[in-house]
Amino acid sequence: MGEPYYTYYTNPKSKTVYVYEAVCYYDHKTKRSQYSRRTLIGHVDKITGEIVKNREWHKKDTPGESPTLLGANYVVSEIAEALNLKEDLKALAPEDYDNILALATCFLFNKSGVSVDIEFWKRFNYLEPDMSLNSQRISELYERLSHLDLEPFFELRMKEINEARLYFDSTSLNSHSENIELDKCGKSEDEVSLPQINLAILLNSETELPVWFEEFPGNVVDVSLKKHLMRQTEYYHIEKLSLCLDRGFDSKSNIETMLSEQFKFIIGLISSTEKVKPLIKEHACATRDQTNYDARTNAYCMQVDYPITISYRNPDNTSVTQTAILKANLYYSVERYRDELNAFNKNFEELKSHLDDVKPEKKLEMLIKKYFIKTSEGYQINKQVVQEEVEHFGFFAILSSENNLTAKEVLEIYRSKDAIEKVFSIVKSDLDFLTTKVRNIETLRGKLLCIFTALILRAEIIKRLRKAALPAKDTLERALNVLAMINGKIKKNGTFTYRKPTKRQSDYLNALKIPFTNDP
Repeated sequence: MGEPYYTYYTNPKSKTVYVYEAVCYYDHKTKRSQYSRRTLIGHVDKITGEIVKNREWHKKDTPGESPTLLGANYVVSEIAEALNLKEDLKALAPEDYDNILALATCFLFNKSGVSVDIEFWKRFNYLEPDMSLNSQRISELYERLSHLDLEPFFELRMKEINEARLYFDSTSLNSHSENIELDKCGKSEDEVSLPQINLAILLNSETELPVWFEEFPGNVVDVSLKKHLMRQTEYYHIEKLSLCLDRGFDSKSNIETMLSEQFKFIIGLISSTEKVKPLIKEHACATRDQTNYDARTNAYCMQVDYPITISYRNPDNTSVTQTAILKANLYYSVERYRDELNAFNKNFEELKSHLDDVKPEKKLEMLIKKYFIKTSEGYQINKQVVQEEVEHFGFFAILSSENNLTAKEVLEIYRSKDAIEKVFSIVKSDLDFLTTKVRNIETLRGKLLCIFTALILRAEIIKRLRKAALPAKDTLERALNVLAMINGKIKKNGTFTYRKPTKRQSDYLNALKIPFTNDP
């Protein structure tokens, strides 16, 4: 074996000169000199020209120390402290709050909610506490959490909610289990033929963080706001509740509930209902007047009175009937008109191809009867019905109880409701909770609390990265992967030290406003 010698390689992009150590030896089989595998030992300093050796990180650890990945635990601990989330969870579950954060960290960085995947991820990543994350331990934790009263926790998360607007919406989750009482057949938003569980969430518009959740049966079509939102004023002491809701919650009972409880609200109206269609038809020409066009929202905006008669009972059980004058905000969008017309034409052509079917599906049969008239010569298009439908394309309506808002302001607020749709996307895609992956109602409720905790953390990380205005290539997933690789050593006494983060890790820590310290 010959003496070791150095070889050099220059990176064409960074111009960094890397130094490798190689050894030459004589191979008696081939009768020629061979080179052993090169080993990277450092780089050449651009100023001094000296060789700067790499840290001797791969040497055998000193007794009582073991290297591990600490980044996920470090990031979650710092974010949870900043949001007071750790203290709120500690007040909720003094014995399990750290376990909740540990599982939330797994969901955040590992994405999978499967116990086997979590246990594998835990082998390489440090979590505090150093709990065993096998299937049995996780199920036991979920069952313990299912018996907790979450109301005090929600109250803590809503401490400064009085002046903020809340977004309320629900989504459906799928389940393979036959032992969950909430599993009911419902219409899946994701077109999956499985029993459904609905999940309702309240989102703070100012902090962009979820503050409350509740699960309910999947066959509930019209969600009763009275059941879910009465406690927001009674238990959480919110005096000025202001809601923004999607279409589907615009039933008369829900509007009566909000008016009787003096909630402020903005709610989308379903344009095809018998009360909204005449309203749009009556004001269609006025709405499309050029003076009503708003370049900022790219829509024609108009506001008209919307009287509604409501009936409710006072606390003394006396019946009250009154007429409230709300504001119906009417809008017309050229882009929306084109999209709806293109979709209609496509579906109409598809429907024409089924006219000769001997026994069409029930839904198709109803549409054929609606749009076509059968004659002795065949089918003819019902032009009046088609024309009436096309006339409504491009229009939509939003109901508001805040009469001081203009139609433009109402539309801007309603469009910002997309924030809660992004939250549901995080739950289903980023946290891999489209399917619940639990066996019974106890483990479901416990897991929902851990998922909700991970949702708060992820929403806060997304918000901080967005405000930092990082390049487009710096996606959330890339940031989490890089941060998770922050490593260090755990000592025998339970303390640990971090290795100095790389430049990219430091950039992400600065973007998240997380200070780096070697003394956690």
